[in-house]
Amino acid sequence: MEIPEKTLALLLRHSDPLIAGKAAIGEWAGDPKGKVRDSLKEEWERAILRIYYAESWLGEILKNDPELSFKWLKAHLVREIDYDMLKVYKSAIAALDIDKRKELLKIVPNDTWRGEIVNYLVGDSLELYQTLLGDKSKKDLHFLLLHGFKMDAIGEETWEDESWISKAKMALDAGYAHEDIEDVIFSRWSFSGKESDMWNRWIARYDRLLSNDDPRIQKIGEIGKAKALKNLERALKNERREAIHGYE
Repeated sequence: MEIPEKTLALLLRHSDPLIAGKAAIGEWAGDPKGKVRDSLKEEWERAILRIYYAESWLGEILKNDPELSFKWLKAHLVREIDYDMLKVYKSAIAALDIDKRKELLKIVPNDTWRGEIVNYLVGDSLELYQTLLGDKSKKDLHFLLLHGFKMDAIGEETWEDESWISKAKMALDAGYAHEDIEDVIFSRWSFSGKESDMWNRWIARYDRLLSNDDPRIQKIGEIGKAKALKNLERALKNERREAIHGYE
């Protein structure tokens, strides 16, 4: 049943964001879905902008309204990130064009724990990554896009895609050292099974960088492969000892 306009207007203005938000969601999700009465749109938008809790419909609403998404993100991007809200951030950012994302990159705080948000904003766009690199006040965020690990269809990690290569070149052009970039690659690893098998996979990955036609990318592969070979030698030694003596 449709709530009378006067009653709903009062609910939308309620001092409790939870109550106002529920009223706003109810108006949007009612019949017809996605429609808000013209007389309530201003109050409805204010209520939506105040929502910052796990609300399943919020992402759907923002995804279909770029202007509202931009306003919501401007209001909440600077606050401490609630990781329960990441899906909402992702949906809201997906609605935005490059120009709006550039504006948000200017205000996103320089906190590495906002990695998911920065990844959503930049994605595979080299133009947006260049914008981020150009902001020297956000150096802590520059490497977030170079972790580069993506899961393919069978669950294997891959980072040798063309987008990663292009971003690595841009970081080098911006003055970062080969060692800096390789450190980013090497900073995240885990394994199950034999450790030596993992390092053999890393060596194969670095070999693919070594086969790149850009000497600078080859240098990153060279630095990384040397580390991986050293770790492989250590792992094999440990595995041989464990095979003979068992776990200590």
